[in-house]
Amino acid sequence: MKTFDYQQVDAVLSPLKARLNDCAHGEGDQCETLDSHLDCCATICFQVVESLKAWALSVFAGEVIFEAAVEDRWRTEVAQIYTRATAIWQSGRSLEVPCYQLPGLNNLQSGLWELQWLLENWVSPRRSVAPLPRARMQFTTEQKAGIRDQLAALPPLGLENPMP
Repeated sequence: MKTFDYQQVDAVLSPLKARLNDCAHGEGDQCETLDSHLDCCATICFQVVESLKAWALSVFAGEVIFEAAVEDRWRTEVAQIYTRATAIWQSGRSLEVPCYQLPGLNNLQSGLWELQWLLENWVSPRRSVAPLPRARMQFTTEQKAGIRDQLAALPPLGLENPMP
């Protein structure tokens, strides 16, 4: 089993944080520019959520050893990203009326909701132990084709002998 340490958390989140810096700068007085910044920030929020879920799934599947220090690092970094993204959302919210339409604002609000939900309802991932660890199955192309053929050969679901 491999470990997931500080450097790996930073390797996942550092590029996203750098992109968040790029999203956050700019004039902000041009509605089109502002909307693209909001949308960029929303995309980063969703990527952070997916990265966190992937780490938790790796722990659950037994692919990565759970370490409390790494979990603390995830929580700290995600909270920082949430705070920065909230500030960006607030600046967009203040310009919503003059800009009339900012679809990126709604996207960012959705991303913030997911981050907030994860932070408030945090559950430490644990390795699955019963009945077996939930290891991901690795199939070759030929095996996948065989499985598809077997599934296609199954009879359709439904009542074979309907009652009168």
